[in-house]
Amino acid sequence: MSCYDRRAVRKETVATFLLCTLLTSRADAELSAVSQNALLFVTSTEAGEEWKAYRVVRPRRPAVFRVDGPGRVLIAIRSFVEGENDEESIAAILEGQRVVSTARIRPLLDERAALADDGARRISQIALYLVQVGPGTTRVSVRHSSGADLLVAARFAPPLETVDGLVMPRPLDTNDAAPKAPARIADEPWEVEDEAPAPTVRQADPALESPTVDEPPIRAELPFPRALTVSAPRVAFDLRGGVLFSRYARVPAPVVGVDVRFAMPGLDARRWAFGLAIDVTHSSNDVIVRSNGAPVEIVSLDETAVFAGVDLRRVLFEVPDRFQTYAGLGAQGTIGRVAVRSRARQDRATLVGGVGSLRLGWTLGTEGARPFAEIRTLVGGVASDLLRDSRGAAGSATSFVAFTVSLGWRFELSADLAVE
Repeated sequence: MSCYDRRAVRKETVATFLLCTLLTSRADAELSAVSQNALLFVTSTEAGEEWKAYRVVRPRRPAVFRVDGPGRVLIAIRSFVEGENDEESIAAILEGQRVVSTARIRPLLDERAALADDGARRISQIALYLVQVGPGTTRVSVRHSSGADLLVAARFAPPLETVDGLVMPRPLDTNDAAPKAPARIADEPWEVEDEAPAPTVRQADPALESPTVDEPPIRAELPFPRALTVSAPRVAFDLRGGVLFSRYARVPAPVVGVDVRFAMPGLDARRWAFGLAIDVTHSSNDVIVRSNGAPVEIVSLDETAVFAGVDLRRVLFEVPDRFQTYAGLGAQGTIGRVAVRSRARQDRATLVGGVGSLRLGWTLGTEGARPFAEIRTLVGGVASDLLRDSRGAAGSATSFVAFTVSLGWRFELSADLAVE
């Protein structure tokens, strides 16, 4: 992201502009940012550096870096700290499309850190992570999953070289005819703040178990990649009531329903859910019977129907713990009973059919128990001996178009689920 897109910074911090320019515009850098993220500048404890640039990572706004390996990417992650009840922030660190680590950032306030452009906001202490990359060009990204927004900074370091098990600094290549370029900012020593927790290796490398001359000691914790898990609804129950508008009723008919939804294996549980839906409706209307366009008789038409089917739902937009909008697509079968009553006679018959459903809904509040509203469109066909199609044939399938407007309450049972 260009420095010209960042938020306003105090005029006296000219060094921040120069630092951002070096980090984002060097075409020959071994690590460069390729994503568009807002930049925030935080007071730095490193020698000769007043401010450090961090990228703001929000849901669906990851920080992505292009790395020319081989080498190591040192990633510093912090989160915003809003209050005493803050939960830890969770992120995934990926190498290409593969999750190599789950990053959990505890909301421990860093008293010495201040933001250059928003001194009122507070941020947490630093958590450090290390990603090994092989030869060639690789993308390393940090994706937000839950909790407060993240601040992310990344640096490149050359690969470690060992001789008889001892870690050695990388030697200069004396065969190069061209003079070596001065050390880049990304190659400068990484100085760890006193209160920062020890960095964690997310890929096994026996060489990292020995101290190096230019890096802090690394503590190996995870010898293998770990999948990202987040708290998400495993099962959800929807109870709703509303009205149904259809071509057969002159007035809206009441409808009540219930949904049961489950997380989909292999899909992001916070975005996708598979559901079973049942709705029951009953209507009673006076209908004018016509012959050759002329009214002949007024009869009473009673209809009771049950709609049951499946659908797949996806979250379209979300403000965590406040608002969510989603869409669902599915299919339903219907069965019911139709009765026609007049002064002369009374007839009853079975109603069967199938419809496709498209729904759009909104929720308010936090996960667990929250209200929601839905609009659903039903399009398909139904058949009954008492219904006639457009050609006047009884018992043949006739088109059915309806939509419902409903309000309800959602109950969710959450668990730690894997996110792809």
